[in-house]
Amino acid sequence: MFLVFDTETTGLPKRYDARISDVDNWPRVIQLAWAFYGSNRKLIESRVDLIKPDGWVIPTERFWIENGFSQSQSESDGIPIKDALSGFLDKVEQTQYLIAHNMSYDHPVLGAECVRAKIHSKQKPERICTKDISTDFCKIPGKYGYKWPTLSELHLKLFDFDFEGAHDALLDVKACAKCLFELERKKVVQLGGERYSQASD
Repeated sequence: MFLVFDTETTGLPKRYDARISDVDNWPRVIQLAWAFYGSNRKLIESRVDLIKPDGWVIPTERFWIENGFSQSQSESDGIPIKDALSGFLDKVEQTQYLIAHNMSYDHPVLGAECVRAKIHSKQKPERICTKDISTDFCKIPGKYGYKWPTLSELHLKLFDFDFEGAHDALLDVKACAKCLFELERKKVVQLGGERYSQASD
């Protein structure tokens, strides 16, 4: 089973190496999306939740406005973060792999939300970051070797076209899953058994 997830948040952490228990360091989740795939790589269920603010404020800079996030909509249409996390963690309990395109960001952001909500998962699935495993495959020049590809750059490399809806959490999730399974097909990664491994050259 594969659980792919993505978050849209209020910004960046003050420090990336902070513990998730340092909740003031981590941004708040505006939108949480996930898609649950079976071992046959077919979609079983997907969900996207807009989160109701519980004291925090959505930024009003251009990025958030252009991507359709507003305080009024989140307050009227959003659900409590604990409800969104409960649905997500239910799938975490069932999955073998937990996948995101920027795991080092999304995972602690959700972890901090779990600390705030006082809920947690007993299951610890194998974590896969499509950003990390595709860096050498994409071969995008950077200042210090190859740079990490964005999800759009990875999708373009794999399929020769970009995808619509970047920064919409559910569309990002489905694009991430599509990229993961194509990386598997191209033998960039091997999925199976209890762990994945990068394919040898």
